[in-house]
Amino acid sequence: MLPLRGSSWLHKAVFAGTPDVKGPAWEAAMRRAPIHQPRRDTHVEETLPSPCGERDSFGCRPLHPDASPSAPFTERRRVSLDGITTIAEAIAACRQSGLQGWELVAYAQQLAARKFTYSRLNPWDTPARAFVRGRGYCQQQALALQKIYDGLGIPARSVFARRCTVPAKMVDGMPSTARVSGHVWLRVKIGDEERDVCPGSTENAPGVTQFEVVSQVRPLTPLLRPFTHLGSVIENIRRDAEARWAIKRRADDPSGDDARSASKIMR
Repeated sequence: MLPLRGSSWLHKAVFAGTPDVKGPAWEAAMRRAPIHQPRRDTHVEETLPSPCGERDSFGCRPLHPDASPSAPFTERRRVSLDGITTIAEAIAACRQSGLQGWELVAYAQQLAARKFTYSRLNPWDTPARAFVRGRGYCQQQALALQKIYDGLGIPARSVFARRCTVPAKMVDGMPSTARVSGHVWLRVKIGDEERDVCPGSTENAPGVTQFEVVSQVRPLTPLLRPFTHLGSVIENIRRDAEARWAIKRRADDPSGDDARSASKIMR
């Protein structure tokens, strides 16, 4: 079960300064909770292609902080957060929290945000498998969280926009500059109120996101998902290759035109 004491990451990241989310049920859950900190453990579970060991063709060292030098081509990875590995375990932890309404929505959102690391390296994974591995891109993250809400009986629908401004961040150990990109997230409804919910950052909360929509928002229907998934796979492979190329060019010419060209490409 996730920690729920007053100094925990959940209280600091979500509920501080949001009185419409924090309530009596939340305080009661904190009093009942075990006192321990969240952890991220890597367990042997399944094989995932990984740039481990020697430098690859782009000249990059291993990108994963938990990559094993003894496995030069594959990584066996299973990430647990406070004993939560699968979506079913996440649903059970949310139920055990005793929270309801937007408190429960925020709890599940933070759980998914803590479980996932944004990654372009496993784009073919289903949302459930990406959740187990603890890495994935926005569509995988959002659909995994939607499965959690479905298990909790919380109405949630996935949506996307072709153009959103997203902040700079580290992706697979490489810097990614702020950019305009397609994005997938959820819209969750409690009573008559619907809020945007995105598991892409621990800074997010129901109704608070780190991206800004600059194009039309459309529903991500089951019919569209295979097409958006395929497009995302292609784009993730392209961006990963560009990022590695940029690092290599900057290493070869750290202060010249090549560095500036690499920076432009990463945008």
